[in-house]
Amino acid sequence: MFMKQFYLEICHANMIQRCTNERNPDFRFYGGGCPPVTICKRWLGKNGCINFIRDVLRSIGPRPEGINPKTGLSCYHLDRIDNNLGYAIGNLRWAAVALSQKNKRPPRRKGQEYAGMLVNASAQISGCDSQSMV
Repeated sequence: MFMKQFYLEICHANMIQRCTNERNPDFRFYGGGCPPVTICKRWLGKNGCINFIRDVLRSIGPRPEGINPKTGLSCYHLDRIDNNLGYAIGNLRWAAVALSQKNKRPPRRKGQEYAGMLVNASAQISGCDSQSMV
């Protein structure tokens, strides 16, 4: 359980940096986006990380097992269900890494279209078993 909590501490720190630190390279896509990605107030401040870990474990549980044999990395990471909403309880899920790469805000330029990805295609890209993917 310790490693899963440590992973969530890293997720929390990265989420805070992307959404609040203007010097973070990804800030322009999150905190500086239009509209900016918000973070649940409960996950900010002194006890924010503890609250975040508790809320994630209670609402969606620990990260599913699954390692990509090619990279040695987990097949799953936290993903916002609706990218038009911020980081909040009820808007997070464990998603297959390759699948969540396609779960992005639509591009703002004319002529570009957003395309999703099926679980089987995602499994092939990530090297994970499609039966174990969200």
